[in-house]
Amino acid sequence: MKLLRFLLQFLDPDREWFRSDKYQHGASFFIASFLGAALAQWTLPVTEWGAAVTSVAVCVILGFVYELGQTDTAYGAGLLGKPGFGISPLDLVWDAAGAIGGALLWLLL
Repeated sequence: MKLLRFLLQFLDPDREWFRSDKYQHGASFFIASFLGAALAQWTLPVTEWGAAVTSVAVCVILGFVYELGQTDTAYGAGLLGKPGFGISPLDLVWDAAGAIGGALLWLLL
């Protein structure tokens, strides 16, 4: 129980699905995934689908790493447990949705 409480302190308590920061996450990962799929298609020996999947995977990993960086900053500043600080599952969902959208656009073009 103590371990769970310890781990939960690192989660962002923000529960608002539709805010400007969520749109920024979705839009930036949409663009990153689209450009990543193009780059993967042109530089790696993969199919279009392979480029799209690679791009989405890299974007999701980068989104998680970004959230870890925010958590480290919040921990150092003593801001954990406040909205906007910590690992946000909602931000990760928006990151993944944007990345999938960018990859799908790449596949359609």
